[in-house]
Amino acid sequence: ETYATKFPDYTFLRTKYDSTLFRSNDTYCVEIKPKQGYLRDIDWKFQKCPYCLTQYYKLKKKIITSRSTYCPFDLFSGVEERMKSALKGLLKSPQNNLKIFKNGIVVYDQESLPNGLKCVLTEWFHNSVNSANKEYVDKFCNLICAALLHPFSSEEFKSNTSPAHELCISTDQDLRAVQYIKSDLVAKVKKLLYFNGKICNLKGETLPNNSVLERILRMQRLPFISSEYVYNTYLKFHSLLTDDIIYSNLLKLHKHGDHQISSFKQKVEDGNTEALRESYIQTCAKDSSISKKSKLDSDRNENKHINISNGNVPLISRSILFPINFEKTNLWYNESNIIHNEDNVHYNKKGTDSLTNTEISCLQNYLLFSCARDCSILMSFREVMIQLPDGHSFICNIGISDIDPKSLSCIEKHRQRDTDVLNSAISILEGELVIENQL
Repeated sequence: ETYATKFPDYTFLRTKYDSTLFRSNDTYCVEIKPKQGYLRDIDWKFQKCPYCLTQYYKLKKKIITSRSTYCPFDLFSGVEERMKSALKGLLKSPQNNLKIFKNGIVVYDQESLPNGLKCVLTEWFHNSVNSANKEYVDKFCNLICAALLHPFSSEEFKSNTSPAHELCISTDQDLRAVQYIKSDLVAKVKKLLYFNGKICNLKGETLPNNSVLERILRMQRLPFISSEYVYNTYLKFHSLLTDDIIYSNLLKLHKHGDHQISSFKQKVEDGNTEALRESYIQTCAKDSSISKKSKLDSDRNENKHINISNGNVPLISRSILFPINFEKTNLWYNESNIIHNEDNVHYNKKGTDSLTNTEISCLQNYLLFSCARDCSILMSFREVMIQLPDGHSFICNIGISDIDPKSLSCIEKHRQRDTDVLNSAISILEGELVIENQL
């Protein structure tokens, strides 16, 4: 059978308004793929974040001609200056991480001409008192920052009151672990990056609660111990586990109100696991438990909230990311080494290993983290008639897309990709150092 998922068009406002409210018939939408804005202490091996390291791979493969100055950790930092710097980096080099739409049609992306951005922003902000291109870029950055940090109400949904938790690794797996990335490769990249001298700033301030950035970051912070632990768990059980097992059991982790669970009942009865996976991903970005013991979390919590002045940007919208609650896992092993999943029984042919709650939780959380890392934020804006000093006020709607559920097979693909990225970084950095006569 073939399945299709129907999504709303987030390039337009979702609510119908009186047309006399607006100064223009045009709706502008900005799509941003923020990428990975959180890194666990144990995975923090390099001076650069995963996105910035990936730039070396793209450069080596000639996908790009120069590295982007955009860093996701700047966008997720909550620091106004760094967020605006990140947005300007995206405007200068959109790659596949930024698009601007006008009335549902792409008017600026990585394929646009050099003067394309100026034309788009001039049309968008033509009612502005200031007319210089620099002011247009600043207004764009102010508007996007205000939207990304705006706290959306979720009063109609239950808050997640489950305590944060840590996942603990077993000693046995430590001793038998297969290296996720070869240690000599890691050491060489670290040395070359040291000579390069440029470091990503992984610290930041606490994001406003229930802002779209905070919701995505919360999902990225789901605990899975480390990439190496996830990879080793996958190696042990990939012949036993399927995506259906992972996602069907993941649904059991959460307590839904009657209005939430009703949307799943028919799909469960029909056995439509693909639809279940889609539905779960749509609700999971909504809320999740967070590990609180990392150094980066402490750095964030010690700082104050960023307050970007958005008096000129009234944001009227609703968040699509709703909180849900945790329950115990329903996937377990018995003494006969059989994985039970409702009516489905999966035998462990080796008969030696047991799948623990920690291991299944790590796999589930890693797939959700990967989903949050690759999602897109779409912010649609339409200018209203309210008179303000600089002539601008917008109604805004924010949606999340590109939230296709990840397959277990992505774990192996991610390991190979990370290895390719590091090899590319070595090649590019060695070339740069030769040119600079630093070797």
